[in-house]
Amino acid sequence: MERRTFMAGTGVSIGIGLAGCLNTADDTDDGNNTEEIDTGDGENETSEGEAPEGTGDESVDTGTDDEDNNTDDNNNNTDDGDNGDSTDETSPARFEVTAMSTNSPIGPRELLTVNATIENVGDETGTTDVELVVGNDSSVEDSQSLTLESGESADITLKFRAGEPSGNREEFPVGVDTGAHEVSETVVVQSGGNGDIEEDVTFDSCERATVSGSFEAGDIAYASTVFYDEAGVGDTLMEDGVTIGEDVSAPFTGTIVFELADQPGVVENEDEILVRVSDYGEYGTVIAGLTTDQDDYVVAGITHSNPNAEECIDEIEAEWEEATGGN
Repeated sequence: MERRTFMAGTGVSIGIGLAGCLNTADDTDDGNNTEEIDTGDGENETSEGEAPEGTGDESVDTGTDDEDNNTDDNNNNTDDGDNGDSTDETSPARFEVTAMSTNSPIGPRELLTVNATIENVGDETGTTDVELVVGNDSSVEDSQSLTLESGESADITLKFRAGEPSGNREEFPVGVDTGAHEVSETVVVQSGGNGDIEEDVTFDSCERATVSGSFEAGDIAYASTVFYDEAGVGDTLMEDGVTIGEDVSAPFTGTIVFELADQPGVVENEDEILVRVSDYGEYGTVIAGLTTDQDDYVVAGITHSNPNAEECIDEIEAEWEEATGGN
């Protein structure tokens, strides 16, 4: 039997099992034979055959022609610049505090004003609540909703009314918080404030009172009265007065005068505001007190009481009793 091994440049190894022997009349020699096979592509293949006894396997082993069949890895590479995925990454809206200032130091019960510049440093339009955070317990005292496009900025003002300082001077942190970024600084509340005119209240008579000082937008000054009419005693709570920035221009430095008048109203001058208080009772009206604190205003309380109110009320009560007999 003769076993032949065919070597071809196809890169494929083929095994063929032979059940019989190859005998030709012309080939009488046993052993190894070498034949050249014309593959038709201009190249000759060599076939080596050997004829051991018994059944043999015929296999075709093909090699790889590096020169002809070499694979260029560069042809299979992905050029990220041409064929790769290109992702246009954008960042969401992000609001940052780029500037902050206050009117610190301030006096007791004065309004702390915080000015801040907010910028959207993200790539998208967004909306956020900018909060004024006060004190070591991070209490939110004021806020403002803000919508900005990418790269847009806005100036805002947040406010907080201070209380009485612990002692003559108190310091605490105040911050502007966008939710993504916060800037804070320490402010001071002290007796004497920032050098402006301090609030000074006087009751010149039963029918006249004044309050002097520096007033910002939102500050208030209202009068409460006690009166006697035919039916007897009555009173009013904060019926007559002004809110700075609403009823008169803000800011205002000067004197607010409360005075009884036949016709109520407000007269604004450069350094004086006249509040005409209605004369509610035909037997007399007394300006019993003034409210200048927001906390007192909320609960209809009096900040400054007329020290002579009791005597003034006794006088108009006596007139009422004399006229009506106390009935």
